[in-house]
Amino acid sequence: MSIGLGPPDRQAVPQPDQPAADSRESCWQIAECMLPGVTPAFAEELGERVRTELARSRSPVSFIGSLLMPEDEVLLCLFAGPFADVCTVIERAGLPFERILGCLRFGWA
Repeated sequence: MSIGLGPPDRQAVPQPDQPAADSRESCWQIAECMLPGVTPAFAEELGERVRTELARSRSPVSFIGSLLMPEDEVLLCLFAGPFADVCTVIERAGLPFERILGCLRFGWA
């Protein structure tokens, strides 16, 4: 995971399955992690755990990356994939999360 390098190239962002034209459902999920004392190094370590689990399990889930808000001690981890599969990857990787939220993207190139 790179920190502070700006938005990823269009080709680098995995695209989730496209929902029906009239559907607002998403195959993107955000894991919200409340981590007192979190550091960039620990956030990076958690990302490595997720990538290792994805490589080991050959899951259909993609880990897009994370956003760290150090002042709030919050790490948001973005995934592309079905909710149940994302939950499995997160739990097996040992990612300490509060909740997993489905999300929609708007205005991204």
